[in-house]
Amino acid sequence: MFLALGYISLVQWYRRCRRREVLMSAVRHVVRNSSIVVSRIETVSSMQGHYSEFVKPKSPRVRTKLHDDDTILLSSITPKNTVNLSTWSRFGETSDSQPHELHVLLEGNISTEFPDLGHHWILKLCQPIAWTRGARIGILVGCSVDDFIDMCTILGEESPKEGEGLDLLSMQTVMTENGPGGDSGISLPDPVDIQRSHLKSDQSNPTDSPANIQETSKPELTNEVKSEKALSPKPPNILIYCGKHDSVRHFQTVSEVITDCVNTDSYTVYHLKHDQVTTTPWLDNTVLLVIATERLYDGTNDIFLDYYNNGGQVMSFGSMFETKFLEREEFQPRASLSVFSMSEKWKDVKCIRGRYNYKGDVGVTSGVCVDVLARDNQQGKPVMMGISGRGTVAGKAVLSQLHLEKDPSEAAMDPDTFDQLKYDNSSRIEILKYLLTWLGLDCSQQRIPPLTPASLLTNSPKTKELFLSSLENRLKGRCLTSRSVNLEFIATDVQNLTVSSSHLPVLTSGPHKHKYFNEEAYWKNLKTSCLGQTVLYADVIPTTMTLFEGLQFSVSESIGVVAIAGRQTSGKGRGGNAWLSPEGCAMFSLHVRVPTNSQLGQRVTFLQHITALAVVSSITSMAGYEDLDLKLKWPNDIYYSNKMKLGGVIVTSTIMGSTIHAIIGCGFNVTNRNPTICINDIVQQYNAVHGTDLPPCSTDQLIARTVTHIERLVSDFQTHGHRQFCERYYKSWLHSGVRVTVESEGGKEMTITGMDDFGYLEVVTDSGRRLSVQPDGNTFDMMRNLISIKPR
Repeated sequence: MFLALGYISLVQWYRRCRRREVLMSAVRHVVRNSSIVVSRIETVSSMQGHYSEFVKPKSPRVRTKLHDDDTILLSSITPKNTVNLSTWSRFGETSDSQPHELHVLLEGNISTEFPDLGHHWILKLCQPIAWTRGARIGILVGCSVDDFIDMCTILGEESPKEGEGLDLLSMQTVMTENGPGGDSGISLPDPVDIQRSHLKSDQSNPTDSPANIQETSKPELTNEVKSEKALSPKPPNILIYCGKHDSVRHFQTVSEVITDCVNTDSYTVYHLKHDQVTTTPWLDNTVLLVIATERLYDGTNDIFLDYYNNGGQVMSFGSMFETKFLEREEFQPRASLSVFSMSEKWKDVKCIRGRYNYKGDVGVTSGVCVDVLARDNQQGKPVMMGISGRGTVAGKAVLSQLHLEKDPSEAAMDPDTFDQLKYDNSSRIEILKYLLTWLGLDCSQQRIPPLTPASLLTNSPKTKELFLSSLENRLKGRCLTSRSVNLEFIATDVQNLTVSSSHLPVLTSGPHKHKYFNEEAYWKNLKTSCLGQTVLYADVIPTTMTLFEGLQFSVSESIGVVAIAGRQTSGKGRGGNAWLSPEGCAMFSLHVRVPTNSQLGQRVTFLQHITALAVVSSITSMAGYEDLDLKLKWPNDIYYSNKMKLGGVIVTSTIMGSTIHAIIGCGFNVTNRNPTICINDIVQQYNAVHGTDLPPCSTDQLIARTVTHIERLVSDFQTHGHRQFCERYYKSWLHSGVRVTVESEGGKEMTITGMDDFGYLEVVTDSGRRLSVQPDGNTFDMMRNLISIKPR
């Protein structure tokens, strides 16, 4: 008997440990952007999938099961649920004046009018904030991550006890908005003694909120932000101080590069305005202070020094803060282009530098360690220093005369400077990440966002009806199956959606809300008769290419389908590292049918050249944009001048009967200026040099225009053949008359003359012999003018 009891206890102990392990993993990986829902198994069916009556309705919502056993079900809901507290009552006299890592919505049944929660186990682990009633009772509490895991672990093991009057059924992490009892949530009263005996309504007047809080496109460090920290869990702050004048504009550019470098799941970037330095308690939750201005007024230098002395981390770009630690000597009257080196990894890097050099590596105050991080190549003088205090409290600082915070588009004074800075822009980002890591920040790759359902978009009901009817005979249930991914065509009112790399729901009706795609701008710029008239769009998807495995042979010839993604997650970087495509990159896959007996059908390799030219033409065909320096690099790359790659093309094709089904995959940088360059960088620089005011481009605009030019170029190719196309192509390409070394021909030097009849690179030897170089199996290194065999 004792052995049996011991075995049962061991099983229960193992089950609890396993449950806690799963919960911990879920909290770490999911809680930031999703709601974690924990429900008792016996209540799941009665709660209708637990789409709570207390949360704001969102559609679509993606539910993913994370774990279940014989007592609880653990799942996530994306996007994260939000609770509007404006109609809720405060819990006793307590307020949410203290920050919590998590806000948790508890739901249950009550057996008395005022359940006695004073003895309920739940209140030993959390602080109740507000409550309301519906079909059930809802209680909002604040707690730590560890306490939430403890609450979930024992949810399935505790039963309601005599006198408590509350049968807890489920809990889920949520975001909140507004404050209980009609409170705005902007200013909350001071903490008071918490009375936890009963749930009762608080009829006091809501606290007045600060007046005239101005909305901005970026978060501001105001009293509103401070109170938000109490209402919803906030990561540590990175504050950027840009001085008194023109600080908003400067903050925008500095915050962009800092956000590109750090893991934004771990930090929030705020603008520390000049008048807030002394009026806002910003030190409480600040992990880094960035000073991006030279002059410091009104005692701010001393306040920043106090922050450092109390363990703060500071990154200063040419500011007077440096004089608290180092002596400086003026090197030049104004900022200019400079070349510096930093360790063996970063040599001869170009950057805008400030007016000063640092005098040696000795600090002007005792108690600090000084390290030279970078030197100017011209004189060998220190231009970047690392400062670390001795002891357990003092902080760390990077003091830099190198303006790594300035984007080349902002810093460049002329086209040549812009080109040099952009060429080394990836090194600038790498160095910033290195420095931020040295200061203790997390610069690891951001968590890959959850996959989202796709939307079926058309510009007319007739087009959508034709598309769906053409699939009817190919569907199994609602699914179009293929080797890589199954497409499930469903209505938008379906609540419980599962999205994975092998299963993609496609919402066929209803209002569509997209994070990265402007449907109106797309249709405004699309001028085709067929291509791109049917859109499959997803905010986050592994890749758009695989969507056509089932589609390309299923839809009728009059339907032109394009798949567009806001972000893709399946790319691979150098060394096999996972690659997450950045926001602002135009990415699409397009289905094109080509008769095998047509001009293009006999030379289908030209499709990649047609697409690359269409990207360039989509921009340079707009009024005012004709002279932007956009070029084509053989065989399939889009370039800024001959310096930096903007994008590329890949084409796969399959022959079915007398038709070639080609899937064109294309991606190019439009608004994502880091780590290299984008279209809008070039537009901004052109405006600065020529005094024009060309508006920036958008991804949806240029995708639509590119698809339009693909259709036109294909039609022209079919009518006039490849020679006329080549004449137009050569106006934008980089290679006519260039001398190259061809590795496959024994390293002989040859001259590029153009493309042959099949789109291959044509070269001629000094003796007059002509050769064709296929794109498959060869790569063209423009820096060395070398055509080499690709390693396999």
